[in-house]
Amino acid sequence: IDVSSDHSESVVQNRKSIHFESFAADSAGKPLVPRAIGLTEFHLVLLYSDRVVAVCILNEQPVYETTFREVKFLGMTGFSSGHFWAYSDRSVYEYSISDEKRNMWRVYMDLGRFDEAKSHCRGNESKLNTIMIRQAEHLLENRKFEESAKCFAETKLSFEEITLKFLELKQTEALRVYLLKRLSMLKPEMVTQASLIVLWSLELFLQELGTQRDAEKLFDSSQTSSWNNFKKFIKHPQVHMTMKCNKKAVYNLISSHGDKSALLECALEVGDYYKVLDEYVQENQYKEALEFLEAKRSAELYYRYIGPILVAIPEEAFVILIKIGHLLNPSLLLPSLTACAAEGSSKNAGFVVRYLEHCIKKLDVRDPAIHHFLLSLLVKESPEKVLVYLQEQGNDPSEIPYCLQTALRICLAGGPAQDRSLIWLYRLLERYEESVEKALSINAIDLAKETANQVVDDDVMRKRLWLKIARHIIEEENDISRALQMLQSCEQLKLEEVLPFFPDFTTIDLFRGALCSSLQAYSDHLDQLKEEMDEATKSAEAIRQEISIVKSRPILIKSNEKCSICHKTLLISSVYIFPCSHHFHADCLEAEVLPQLSGIKKERIHDLKRQLASLSTKDDTSSIKSGSKSEHDTLKEEIDEILAGDCLYCGDLMIDFLNCFNQNTSSSHSEDEDPRMAQEPVILNVYDMFWTNEYTSSLGIGVFHSGVEVYGTEYAYGGHPFPFSGTFEIVPRDAENLGPQFKFKESLHIGFTDFTDEDVKNIVESMSSDYRGDKYHLINRNCNHFCNELSK
Repeated sequence: IDVSSDHSESVVQNRKSIHFESFAADSAGKPLVPRAIGLTEFHLVLLYSDRVVAVCILNEQPVYETTFREVKFLGMTGFSSGHFWAYSDRSVYEYSISDEKRNMWRVYMDLGRFDEAKSHCRGNESKLNTIMIRQAEHLLENRKFEESAKCFAETKLSFEEITLKFLELKQTEALRVYLLKRLSMLKPEMVTQASLIVLWSLELFLQELGTQRDAEKLFDSSQTSSWNNFKKFIKHPQVHMTMKCNKKAVYNLISSHGDKSALLECALEVGDYYKVLDEYVQENQYKEALEFLEAKRSAELYYRYIGPILVAIPEEAFVILIKIGHLLNPSLLLPSLTACAAEGSSKNAGFVVRYLEHCIKKLDVRDPAIHHFLLSLLVKESPEKVLVYLQEQGNDPSEIPYCLQTALRICLAGGPAQDRSLIWLYRLLERYEESVEKALSINAIDLAKETANQVVDDDVMRKRLWLKIARHIIEEENDISRALQMLQSCEQLKLEEVLPFFPDFTTIDLFRGALCSSLQAYSDHLDQLKEEMDEATKSAEAIRQEISIVKSRPILIKSNEKCSICHKTLLISSVYIFPCSHHFHADCLEAEVLPQLSGIKKERIHDLKRQLASLSTKDDTSSIKSGSKSEHDTLKEEIDEILAGDCLYCGDLMIDFLNCFNQNTSSSHSEDEDPRMAQEPVILNVYDMFWTNEYTSSLGIGVFHSGVEVYGTEYAYGGHPFPFSGTFEIVPRDAENLGPQFKFKESLHIGFTDFTDEDVKNIVESMSSDYRGDKYHLINRNCNHFCNELSK
C-alpha cells in the first residue's frame, strides 16, 4: 500500500503489492471487490458486503474469514487499540484483535526468515528447537554443511541421528564442526561425553591427515593444509582439558595411526614433556631431544633422559651441561656419566673428564663420588694428570673432598704409572714407611726425604725413615759419600747406626771426618751426662739434709687439739704428728691403716709386735745405759715406718683408695644396666641391583637394595602403582625372591635391639602408611630411606 508519491514527506517502507482478487469470489467465481480495507501489524483486514476476511501480509494467506447471510456491510472504521468496527445499514459489529503475533514465528520460519522467527518465540524452548531444526535442514539442503552442523548442535535432536546424517553425506569436516560445537555446550560434570567427543574428533582429524599424507606422499603431516586445523582443535580449552585427563587413550589412538608429528604435538599441548622426550629418544632424534631439554631447563628431565643423549652425541650434550652450570646436581648425573664413559670411546671419556673438572673447579663440587669417578677416569685415560689432580686438592686430610682410602685403591689399580701418586697418598694417610719404600722403589730419593721431613712429632718414626733412606743409598746405589752427607739432614741419625749398612771392606778415609765428628759428639754428650749426675748428687744430698731437719723440728701441740679420726682429745695417749697438720692417736691410725696394707706388710706388723712383746724390761734398761739404740727402739721405728710413713689423708694410701673407688663406681654402673638391653642383633643386608656395580663400587657409587634383618626376618620396602603399603618380609639374604637383577653383596652388623619380635612387627606396620607403594621414588624415597628410619 503506497501513498501519493507527490507528497514530499511521504515514506515508503517494505513496499509490496497484494492482489485481493483471490481472497473472495461470488457464486459464479468472479472475484469480489472489498468495500473497505484495514491494516494491522501483520494482517490485512478486507471487508466485503457479506464477509470479513483477514489475510497475513507476510505469506498472503487468509487466516480468518466470517460470512454473514442477512447482513450487508457498508464500511469499516476505528483501527486503534486493537479494535475495529464493521457496520451495515442496521447493525455495527466490534472486532477485537488479540495475540496477533502468536503464529508469526512459524510464518517467518516457513519463509526462511529464521532470525525473525527466533525473535518471536523467545522463552519457548520447543518452538526455538523447531526453528533450529528447520534452519539446519534448510542449510543442509543448500549444501552449507558446516553452518548446518552448528545449527544441529543447538537442537535437541539425538546425537546419533545427526552424526549418522553427516556420515551418510560423507561430510567429515561438518561432523567435526558439530562435535566441537557439542563439546563446547557440555556441562563440566559430563566428563565421559566430552572424552568420547574429543576422541572421535581426534580420530577424524587423524584420518584426514593420514589420507592427505598418503595422497601427497608426504612423510610429515605438519606439511598438509589440515595441520593448522588440527593444532587449532587441540588448543581448544575443553579439548586440551579432556586430552590431559585421558593422555593414555589419546596416545594409543594416535599411535594406531602412526602419526609421530601429531603425537608430539598433543604431548606438547598437554605439557607431557616425558612423552615428548620418550618419542625423541625412541626415534633416535637425540639432537631434537637435547634442544628440547635446553629449552625446558628442567633438572628432572635432564636426570632422566641425558644418559642416552650423552652416549649418542657427547660433544653437543656436554657443551649444554657445562652451559647450564648450577641448574643440575652432578651427583645425580653419575649413572649417565658412567654409562657414557663405559659404552663410548676414549673420546667420550675425555668429555666426561672435562665436565667433571668443570664441576670441581668452577662449581666447587665437594661430593666424594664425583671426585672418585674423576680419579678413576684419569687413572685410565690420563695417568699423568692424576698426581696433579691430587696435589690441587691440597694436603690437609680434613679439607680433602675425596676419601683417601678409596683414592689409594684406585691408584693401586693403576699400576706403576701411579707410583708417585701412591707416594703422595701414603704421605697423607700418615703411612710414612710405605710412602718412603714406594719412593725408594722408584729411586725417588728426594720424595723419600720429603716424606721423612714431614714427620715432626714422632722422632722414632723419623729416625726409622732416614735409616731406610740411608740403607737404600748405601746398599742399592753404593754411594757412601751421599749417605754421609745425609747424616746432616737428620739430627737423630748417628754414624754408628749407619755403619752396619756399609760393606765390610770400606775404606775408613771415606767417612773419617764423619767418624771424628761422631766421636767428638759422644765425648761432649758424656761430659754433659757427668755434669747432670753431679748436679743430681748434690740435689739428693740437699734433700736428705732437709728431711733430717724436718724430723728433728719441734711441733707445738695445743692442749685442745683433737684426733683427726676419732675427734677426741689428742694428748690422752701416744700420738702420730704429721707436718701437714693432721694428728692421730696411735691406735686410731693403726686401726685405719692396717686394713689397707698388703698381706706381707700386715704379717710384718704382727711379727714386729710379737718381737716387742718378747723383749724384757731389763734388756731395754741396759741398752739405754750403754747409750746405743735398743732393739725395742729399732722394732718400734720399723712399725712407725710402716704405719706412719705417710699421712693417712694426704699420702699414697688415700690416693690409691680414691683410684679404686672411681674404678669400682664405673664398673658398678655398667653392671647396673638393664640386662634386657642390646640382646638381639640388627643386621643390614645389601644387594647389588645392576651389574654395573662391579665396576663402580670401588668408586663409592652404585645402585643398591637394602633390608633390615632382625629375629630371623628381613624387612624391606619397594614400589608398586597401588595406594597401600610397599613394605614386605622375606627370608634374609634371599636374592632370588627379590628378582633376577638382584645379587646379595654383604651383611653389615649395625647394633642390637631390646625390642621383642612382636614390637618390631608393630613398628614396621606403623611405618606402612608412610611407605606406600605408590609413593616410592628411586632417589627421594626408596628402600634405603626405609632401612635408615627403621634402624633408628
